[in-house]
Amino acid sequence: MQFFYSRSTGGLYLDGVHGDGIPVDAVAISKAQHTELLQGEAAGRKIVSDAAGVPFLTDLPPSAAHVWVNGAWILEPSGLYELKRSEINAACEQAIIAGFTSSALGDSYRYDSAVEDQLNLQSWVIRKQDTEYPCAGQDGIVRFQPHTAAQLQRVSDDFTVFRHALLLRANELKGQLEEALAIGDAGAIEAIAWSEP
Repeated sequence: MQFFYSRSTGGLYLDGVHGDGIPVDAVAISKAQHTELLQGEAAGRKIVSDAAGVPFLTDLPPSAAHVWVNGAWILEPSGLYELKRSEINAACEQAIIAGFTSSALGDSYRYDSAVEDQLNLQSWVIRKQDTEYPCAGQDGIVRFQPHTAAQLQRVSDDFTVFRHALLLRANELKGQLEEALAIGDAGAIEAIAWSEP
């Protein structure tokens, strides 16, 4: 029995099992190498090969955006682009739901903006009714404060402007990502990170 590894498929083969199905680029390996590769892969390592196609184990890539090229992990621009785009979307969403300030009551108050808070605020704006609504003053303690319908509308307007600024920032950063991807500049893609406007 002879064991083989194919660089093109990344697969291990046995002549008695795979016969004519062994790829032409396959290189012969020992039974000990075969066992070591299988055990390493089961332990979470990755099988890669050198320029001659000889397989060996390496740790998994630093991220999904890395590919194995000529004996080293390098950043692959399109994978890095997708990773960074997801990070920007997540950071923007987190910023939107982290709370905002409004001076609808005269002084600056902090309002919660998780999805349920957004829905609650819109419900009161639609009702056009005065009510007590939760917000935090300078001491940081959330209390229900009296709000007129007009003040609630102002809080809602302030949130809309706040959210829109964050969405514009995310769009700006994603545009920078697209420009860097277009020229294949992984370093420029890597350097782009979320920052609030």
